[in-house]
Amino acid sequence: MNQEGIGARLPRKEDGRYLRGQGEFVGDIHLPRMQEVAFLRSPIAHARIRSIRIAPAFRDRVFVADDLKGVSAIRADTALAGFKSSVQPGLAVDKVRHVGEPIAMCIAPTRAEAEDIAAQIEIDFDPLPVVHDMLEARQAGAPLVHEAWGDNVFLATDIDVKFAALKSKAARAVVRELRTSRQVMSPLEGRGVVAYLDTRLDQLVVISATQQPHIVRSGLAECLGLDEGRIRVISPDVGGGFGYKGVLLAEEVALAWATRRLGHPLRWIEDRRENLTAGANCREHHYRLTAYADHDGRLLGLDCEATVDAGAYSTYPFSACLEAGQIASILPGVYDFPHYRCRTYSVATNKPPILPYRGVARTGVCFALELTLDALARDLGIEPADLRMRSLVRPEQMPFDNITKRHFDSGNYPEALRQAIDAVGLAALRERQRRGEPDGRLIGVGNAMYSEQAGHGTSVYAGWGIPFVPGYEQCHARFTPDGGLELRIGAHSHGQGLETTLSQVAHAILGVPHDRIKLIHGDTAQTPYSTGTWGSRCAIMSGGAVAAACEQLATRVKRLGTALLQTHPDEVRLADGMVTAGRGRISVTEIARTWYRRPQDLPADVDPGGLEVTTGYKAKRDTGTFSYAAHAAAVLVDPETGAVDILDYVVVEDGGVLLNPMIVDGQIHGGVAQGIGTALYEEMRFNADGQPLSASLADYLVPGATEIPSIRVIYMQTPSPYTRFGQKGLGEGGAIAPPAAIVNAINDALKGLGAEILVSPVTPDRIVAAIRAARGCAP
Repeated sequence: MNQEGIGARLPRKEDGRYLRGQGEFVGDIHLPRMQEVAFLRSPIAHARIRSIRIAPAFRDRVFVADDLKGVSAIRADTALAGFKSSVQPGLAVDKVRHVGEPIAMCIAPTRAEAEDIAAQIEIDFDPLPVVHDMLEARQAGAPLVHEAWGDNVFLATDIDVKFAALKSKAARAVVRELRTSRQVMSPLEGRGVVAYLDTRLDQLVVISATQQPHIVRSGLAECLGLDEGRIRVISPDVGGGFGYKGVLLAEEVALAWATRRLGHPLRWIEDRRENLTAGANCREHHYRLTAYADHDGRLLGLDCEATVDAGAYSTYPFSACLEAGQIASILPGVYDFPHYRCRTYSVATNKPPILPYRGVARTGVCFALELTLDALARDLGIEPADLRMRSLVRPEQMPFDNITKRHFDSGNYPEALRQAIDAVGLAALRERQRRGEPDGRLIGVGNAMYSEQAGHGTSVYAGWGIPFVPGYEQCHARFTPDGGLELRIGAHSHGQGLETTLSQVAHAILGVPHDRIKLIHGDTAQTPYSTGTWGSRCAIMSGGAVAAACEQLATRVKRLGTALLQTHPDEVRLADGMVTAGRGRISVTEIARTWYRRPQDLPADVDPGGLEVTTGYKAKRDTGTFSYAAHAAAVLVDPETGAVDILDYVVVEDGGVLLNPMIVDGQIHGGVAQGIGTALYEEMRFNADGQPLSASLADYLVPGATEIPSIRVIYMQTPSPYTRFGQKGLGEGGAIAPPAAIVNAINDALKGLGAEILVSPVTPDRIVAAIRAARGCAP
């Protein structure tokens, strides 16, 4: 292995500036004449706006929907049959549909002054009935979020694979009703936008903490009616994204319009209250799931009805149906069985619109399926891991098309589960469980498995009809006159370490030292088009594009080296930044210097393209790679207080060939921490009036260092047959399985009491309530 190339545990290049406070985030940007923006947001969930009264002294500093002439609302439709369209205005028009929806934009020299102006605006509302529960929203007669629809369903989908033939075969069936609570994505840095006019280039410049600068540019062009060439979007350093920043914001549209109107720069920085009350936008699912098995515990089929609370609007670019639309196709997980039926509903409610949070639908799907499989194992009286083993796709079946035509590229699922069971010490935990704990607490062990589709491209998204479809991912690579290497990509790094891993890819091919390799990204004016950073795609797509561009550069470098060494092409080798042929050698740096500064030394038939290339990449098969993992958790549960302690947590992860295992460690550890939040802590509750009940981090619990156990990660590296180095995407996987594994462990601990938890997060009060219910006590 190259000690600084593919597979090396190279420290992250970008960390130097972060640790020294030299990163540049939106909040660090200060421009001459820049003014600050505060938004007046709706305090109620559903109402018509009768009037807005603005004091004359502030009228030139406050803008409402009527001022935004010529601005189109955000529209994110799909081509899926039956989808109902919604439009999301930059500022509320006539009606508000969720708490936190922006109504007015207030501008002042400081944020505090802008907030003072907002506090003096008076709005008369006609309150409307609120629908805050997704199941109630599906019922006839429910209040309508969008009156023209006639109901509250964005889209319903159906899939049926030989389900009618199942019941004559099944010996056992269990039915479970499960629910995951709404969460708030909580990146360390909230959203932020700076907008100004570059009068020299006649460009609107928008600096935004976004994962998708090119997609945001397209969306702004549509809303503002501008050519895309007149808009430049820059994404500077971004302090975490997780999907929260993978969307066109109403605030981006509003600031972009206003800076053109006013002629000076504007900045809006989201505060944590805005994040919590206007951004509670992920993970809220409901499942009614039946699992069928034969007498031996082999899975025969699943029957599911799933509902996703999609909130008030369809968000750009992924639409309101990304989660529910995926549930039916990914619910079968890593299992092989012959019968299946699933119906899904994307439902509108008076809540913020749903966004794809790390893991997207997979966290809820894994929770529903894996808890139901444990219930089936208890019903059959067998070890849950044994039940899984009997139905996992086997390595000799790979590549494997599952019941919903997901094409699993490679892997050994049974081996991952075996390693997780061995590592957590299942046999010893069962013996300890039989003995009992001296302090009366109950010990339990749980496991969960999933696969993570990543880097999927054109063939997958073309049928969705959403505002973008990924194609070839491009990289522009060039040598500088002194032999440095510049790489330009359209994706964006917001914590994944792309400045390091893509440098490793380039180094593996060209041998250029890492301190001479620079990654340029996050600027539509300087980078090739890309759909951005989402779906764990960067290692696959950007990594493949960088490799393709560097290979073309390598070919050109070797041709120039051949001429300068006056040798035969077959004798030339490129390694460690040197072109060699026999005893002759010349550095890549010297070749670059000759190309740029001494062209008189070049042969007449030199390639005029020089040392600068742009090329694109697609995987050999663009249905995506499928990384996977087995998670195992051991917990102690106090039946008196409901307190849960995680004793041990094991992850056996197969992400194909790891470009940088140290960075993968960080991705998995961070993902598991978020998954623990989903399992035990994070919940944004709404009352019947659609009011969010947590407005600060004192009320909305995010796990910290003391809540995260020591996480043990074991790697399997089964190469993907379809990608450049055999790598797979795995950035979301750590967050997918923890809720299922931990809650299975809790239910395992409670099984002797007859109690079972089927909702996340599993809070102490829910545990105590479940135990009381099992004992026949009143709530």
